Amino acid sequence: AVKCEKILKLERRMFSRLDKDTIASWLVEALDNLRISRNLIRDATVEIDELKVEVDELQKQALGDKSTIIEVQREVIESKKEVMEGSKEQIKQVQSSLQTEIKSYRDAVCLQKEGSKCDMDQITVQDVKEAVKVVTEDSTRRKNIMIFGLEEKGSLKTNVTGLLKQLGEQPHIENCERIGRTEPN
Repeated sequence: AVKCEKILKLERRMFSRLDKDTIASWLVEALDNLRISRNLIRDATVEIDELKVEVDELQKQALGDKSTIIEVQREVIESKKEVMEGSKEQIKQVQSSLQTEIKSYRDAVCLQKEGSKCDMDQITVQDVKEAVKVVTEDSTRRKNIMIFGLEEKGSLKTNVTGLLKQLGEQPHIENCERIGRTEPN
């Protein structure tokens, strides 16, 4: 009705040709649009304020989480340092022990090969296996005991443990076996 391409180019003379009813209906429609826009803006403002509060809370929580993560990372780094220091000490002990053990195995093999002097080039894998077997069997045999005249009532392991406790010993018992036949009373 006004023949205007852009709302900013509206001029007073354009409205002078319109009748009062048309202008009144436009004004009512414009007021309705303003009311709707005002309500939308008010609702959007409330929602924006709520979102700002939520964003602030999330930022505070994220900062707290980051500081917790940093603290945990510090603890992990400190633990790793302690483990590394302990590992270095253990490696030194193992190296020292290994050098001693290598000499011991060499000496055991040499003693078994008739003579205290022997060349490492002459020692075979089989020689080392035999020497280790002899040492292991000897060590295991030293841990065995035989008990005679023990009353056989209840569990053999319980009886042996009780006897050794009476003697003031507390060894670790892996296996108990009766040797021979049971004689009837």
